[in-house]
Amino acid sequence: MVFEQAPQAGGSLATLKRKNRWVLGFPDQTSQTIAAHYLDHIHREQITLLQPAEILSCRQPSQSFTLEFEHENKRLTVSIDSLVIATGIRPKGAESLSKIPGITELGDCSRLAFHPLSHLDQQASLANQTTVVIGGGDNACYTAQDLILAGARVHLITRSSLKAGAIIRKRIQKHINNNDITLHQPATIQYLQPRDQNILIQLDNGTEIIADWIFPRLGYTPNDAILNTLKLQVERDDSGYIRVNEHQQTSMAKIYAIGDIASPRHQSIVNALAQGAAAAAAISNHHE
Repeated sequence: MVFEQAPQAGGSLATLKRKNRWVLGFPDQTSQTIAAHYLDHIHREQITLLQPAEILSCRQPSQSFTLEFEHENKRLTVSIDSLVIATGIRPKGAESLSKIPGITELGDCSRLAFHPLSHLDQQASLANQTTVVIGGGDNACYTAQDLILAGARVHLITRSSLKAGAIIRKRIQKHINNNDITLHQPATIQYLQPRDQNILIQLDNGTEIIADWIFPRLGYTPNDAILNTLKLQVERDDSGYIRVNEHQQTSMAKIYAIGDIASPRHQSIVNALAQGAAAAAAISNHHE
């Protein structure tokens, strides 16, 4: 059985329109198309998919688990032998900037966008706009590169050195050398002041930037709410990612974790698929 809290299965894949370059066998297909393929495969294998479904509690009175969940306005229970957690990750949001004066006043401002691909929907309107990217990792650098291609004026604010991969880091450095990107490093934001059509940013060195768009790229955090809901005391690292062994088993017997929530270093569709296969094999072998 597959429990999916969201109305649409497929996780973040189901919302992305960028063409795939990473998953072999799906050339030039969008993430949405790949998600549709996965969903079709679930149906072909006659796997029960409950969506949207919310798991409410988990009890282990004996050798099996009893899950209580809500689906189609009904509270139901099911007995299962193993549980696989694949809740993924989410981009760090406004909570990461909560100490900056003015962030609260911005509220749900559409010109402050945290998702790593949020700028793609705005590309057609970004030409000659002043954009600010916050962060120094891969997502920050790829966002800055996309903004340059869209014809925007780009400021890149990072507290320390750029930590992106070597290839994109070299590209960004070339843009900086060509004055396509204004790098503020090291720098921190002192306050934000929303205006009618833009946002005033003041840095700790006194620099002021009048921004049309702000794209914070502050990394990810695990979607771990289910662990708290079910009171699962699985071992986690300092960042909250679930620790697993070579079979994707957690520190609790019969509980497995796959995908990004168990992979802080290698977050990708391909890795999640491989881990799912490893967990399935381990579970199958355990019950033979």
